[in-house]
Amino acid sequence: MRYISIGIGIVSILLGVLPGIFVKERYYTKTQNQEKQNLIAGLKQTLKTRPFLILVSIVFTKSLGFGLVGSLGFYVNAYYVCGGDLKQAGIINGVKASLLILPNLLSVPLCTWLSSHYGKRFVLYFIGISGILGYLSVYIFYTPANPWLQIIPTLLIAPLSSGIWLIAPAMQADIADYDELRTGKRREGSFSAVFSWVLKVSATITTGLGGFVLVLTGFDILHGADQPEHVLDNLVNYYVWIPVTFSIINLGCIHFYDLTRERMEEIRAELEAIRGTR
Repeated sequence: MRYISIGIGIVSILLGVLPGIFVKERYYTKTQNQEKQNLIAGLKQTLKTRPFLILVSIVFTKSLGFGLVGSLGFYVNAYYVCGGDLKQAGIINGVKASLLILPNLLSVPLCTWLSSHYGKRFVLYFIGISGILGYLSVYIFYTPANPWLQIIPTLLIAPLSSGIWLIAPAMQADIADYDELRTGKRREGSFSAVFSWVLKVSATITTGLGGFVLVLTGFDILHGADQPEHVLDNLVNYYVWIPVTFSIINLGCIHFYDLTRERMEEIRAELEAIRGTR
């Protein structure tokens, strides 16, 4: 694990600097000569940009819904499905993680194709609905009679859900264009900074509250494999309904996001008429 971690760190550093070296901002010359903005004033303007606040809400609810039950999944697997057999649960978890590699890779061109043909908002709806159906399928496929069936909901939920991290940055670019048309300034940095901060806050919340969710189920490690029946039911119900509830809220947030593909084409045409195409 030590050598693998060092290797991943080195690769991440080498690949991570490539965008900074080779990817140049399209309107770099324009923004380079742009008047510097006051940090507080820029932040206030960012927090008054309605489409951005909706995007942040979309990502925040998605992160909370999935993150709060992230660690709970192991307990459902180990104690509800596998009856306390930690070895079998560990093997199944490892197989699930390995099987997700190819679907996760394939989700990138799929979400890209869906976005180019039907728009980014459609993709978000698609991701949200598939996540709801995937978690509800836990009631069918998480069964002690056949522990390996639990792989199916994972394949339904995880690959498409990763698509939000492909779509959200592209939506930030749309919002930057929308904001430029309103204010005459490019402020990708401000949007990116607040967006990253929100992700870190959601990660902190889910890390801190994940253990409380387990406590709320009534789980007691001292009982080992002999957890009361109602505790096992609570494990499954919390694991399903927390992400389903947040996914429903997430769909509501998507509904209010009004930067459709048609609207963005209009904005792009207006901007290029003002400042040209380069």
